[in-house]
Amino acid sequence: MASKENIQTLVAHAQQNHLTEPDLDDLVHELKSAEASSINNGGINEQLEYIIEQLGPTEAMTKIDALIKEDN
Repeated sequence: MASKENIQTLVAHAQQNHLTEPDLDDLVHELKSAEASSINNGGINEQLEYIIEQLGPTEAMTKIDALIKEDN
Protein backbone atom coordinates (compact mmCIF):
# COMPACT_ATOMS: atom_id res chain seq x y z
CA MET A 1 0.00 0.00 0.00
CA ALA A 2 1.29 3.43 -0.90
CA SER A 3 1.82 5.84 1.95
CA LYS A 4 0.43 9.37 1.79
CA GLU A 5 4.01 10.65 1.76
CA ASN A 6 4.94 8.49 -1.26
CA ILE A 7 1.82 9.57 -3.11
CA GLN A 8 2.44 13.26 -2.38
CA THR A 9 6.06 12.94 -3.54
CA LEU A 10 5.08 11.29 -6.82
CA VAL A 11 2.21 13.72 -7.44
CA ALA A 12 4.57 16.66 -6.99
CA HIS A 13 7.18 15.04 -9.23
CA ALA A 14 4.63 14.27 -11.96
CA GLN A 15 3.12 17.74 -11.83
CA GLN A 16 6.54 19.43 -11.90
CA ASN A 17 7.21 17.48 -15.07
CA HIS A 18 3.81 18.35 -16.58
CA LEU A 19 2.32 14.84 -16.45
CA THR A 20 -1.47 14.62 -16.30
CA GLU A 21 -3.95 11.81 -15.71
CA PRO A 22 -4.12 10.83 -19.41
CA ASP A 23 -0.33 10.44 -19.43
CA LEU A 24 -0.64 7.71 -16.78
CA ASP A 25 -3.62 5.87 -18.34
CA ASP A 26 -1.60 3.27 -20.27
CA LEU A 27 0.52 2.40 -17.24
CA VAL A 28 -2.55 1.94 -15.05
CA HIS A 29 -4.20 -0.26 -17.70
CA GLU A 30 -1.04 -2.33 -18.07
CA LEU A 31 -0.76 -2.90 -14.31
CA LYS A 32 -4.44 -3.78 -13.85
CA SER A 33 -4.31 -6.10 -16.86
CA ALA A 34 -1.38 -7.96 -15.29
CA GLU A 35 -3.34 -8.22 -12.03
CA ALA A 36 -6.40 -9.57 -13.87
CA SER A 37 -4.25 -12.11 -15.68
CA SER A 38 -2.77 -13.31 -12.40
CA ILE A 39 -6.23 -13.62 -10.83
CA ASN A 40 -7.59 -15.50 -13.83
CA ASN A 41 -4.58 -17.85 -13.86
CA GLY A 42 -5.29 -18.60 -10.17
CA GLY A 43 -8.42 -20.50 -11.08
CA ILE A 44 -12.05 -20.26 -10.06
CA ASN A 45 -11.34 -19.89 -6.33
CA GLU A 46 -9.11 -16.87 -6.86
CA GLN A 47 -11.50 -15.39 -9.43
CA LEU A 48 -14.50 -15.70 -7.10
CA GLU A 49 -12.51 -14.39 -4.13
CA TYR A 50 -11.67 -11.29 -6.17
CA ILE A 51 -15.25 -10.86 -7.37
CA ILE A 52 -16.58 -11.11 -3.80
CA GLU A 53 -13.97 -8.62 -2.57
CA GLN A 54 -14.97 -6.15 -5.29
CA LEU A 55 -18.76 -6.56 -5.22
CA GLY A 56 -19.62 -8.08 -1.87
CA PRO A 57 -21.23 -11.50 -1.52
CA THR A 58 -24.78 -10.51 -2.49
CA GLU A 59 -23.88 -8.68 -5.70
CA ALA A 60 -21.33 -11.38 -6.55
CA MET A 61 -24.06 -14.01 -6.32
CA THR A 62 -26.32 -11.87 -8.52
CA LYS A 63 -23.60 -11.54 -11.17
CA ILE A 64 -22.78 -15.26 -11.04
CA ASP A 65 -26.49 -16.14 -11.37
CA ALA A 66 -26.70 -13.87 -14.43
CA LEU A 67 -23.72 -15.66 -16.01
CA ILE A 68 -25.33 -19.03 -15.28
CA LYS A 69 -28.57 -17.90 -16.97
CA GLU A 70 -26.58 -16.68 -20.01
CA ASP A 71 -24.81 -20.03 -20.22
CA ASN A 72 -28.03 -22.10 -20.14
